[in-house]
Amino acid sequence: MPNLKPCPHCGRQPQRHIFEDGSGYITCDCDPVVSSTTIRANWHRPDGKITKSRKEVSAFTEHEADVLWNSRPIEDEFQARIAELEAEIEKLKQPIICSKCNDHIVANDGAICEVCAKTNETIIQEFATMSIEEFALWQHQINRKTTETEEDE
Repeated sequence: MPNLKPCPHCGRQPQRHIFEDGSGYITCDCDPVVSSTTIRANWHRPDGKITKSRKEVSAFTEHEADVLWNSRPIEDEFQARIAELEAEIEKLKQPIICSKCNDHIVANDGAICEVCAKTNETIIQEFATMSIEEFALWQHQINRKTTETEEDE
């Protein structure tokens, strides 16, 4: 027999009641103030017959009654959503790293750090003051360094 979940109203463990004919039910006799109805999960006799005195018993096996008692669709949906949100929180707790240097922490995903931003500003200012000949020389040096790096690998 699987473990039964506590009563959704009062939190106490439910009781399993089995009759002489093998039929029975699972219930928690909550305080009427807590629950306006007694929650029950019923099952038939093991041979599937319904006794005249037990017509109210639902057509479940004992195992199906356990599953019925433990099924809490809304609660399960909430638990799934809580787990999803907790995973998102953990993800948000992780530091966001600069997309350029992969070293410094930044405020937004895809952002660059202050060091890289200043480097970019410096490069832009240098480019703005370069003549075409200086830019061509700089580009040639970059291409040569890239070629040497590729050959070393």
